[in-house]
Amino acid sequence: MLEGLESSAYRVGVSLNKGGAMAGLILARVLVLILLVGLGTGCGGGSSSNESRSTTSQTKINTRDKAAAQRIVLHLSDFPTGWRAQPSKNESDEPKCFKLDVSDLTVTGKASSRDFVNGQVTTATSAAGLYEDEQQAHDAYQRIANEKLAKCISDWVRTQSTSDAKITDSSFGKLGFPKLGDQSSAYQIAMTLEAQGLTPTAYVDLVFIRETRALTFLVFLDLFSPFDEQLKEDLARKVASRMPTT
Repeated sequence: MLEGLESSAYRVGVSLNKGGAMAGLILARVLVLILLVGLGTGCGGGSSSNESRSTTSQTKINTRDKAAAQRIVLHLSDFPTGWRAQPSKNESDEPKCFKLDVSDLTVTGKASSRDFVNGQVTTATSAAGLYEDEQQAHDAYQRIANEKLAKCISDWVRTQSTSDAKITDSSFGKLGFPKLGDQSSAYQIAMTLEAQGLTPTAYVDLVFIRETRALTFLVFLDLFSPFDEQLKEDLARKVASRMPTT
């Protein structure tokens, strides 16, 4: 019996390392890549056809707004003891199912956080941008923080199986979440994996917050069960509290 438990523990460990971490982190980084289009950062790779690519916003970065964006995003000091920071990884192309045109918007400050990890899989990351005025930030929020993006990623991720893990199913839905800033919303994407004979589910939660002319999004990842609800809300509130109100 002990040997059976040891074998199961080993398989769970392999699934965490090769399955959940691979699929979840790739998905998290793809989301960051797509949403950074709205902050004036293009997505590398992918099709050479302009028809399938997003159109980035204009950028007029100034020192004050850049510093404000850097303050807004997640920092290691926001997390409980035991979390660690690691460099973000841009590992995937922009899915063709979500074409975002923000060429009429101008970003004046932007920043993305490092990835923050606890254990083998549990991850949080974030990005923030400031626009020329509040109307532009409102327009960016309306175009980015919607079900179309969540559905696109949910559909796209099914094509991302590797030799380590097969992604057999995915779904998305809107999450109930406290109102933060002037506008906020949250979505969850669930992925069923198949690795080492196990079928764990990876959960990616997206939280969008707009306050005046600032727009922030956070990405939370966990395996087997969704990211801790209380910690997610606490981190989102910390980020929202650092967003400028003018």
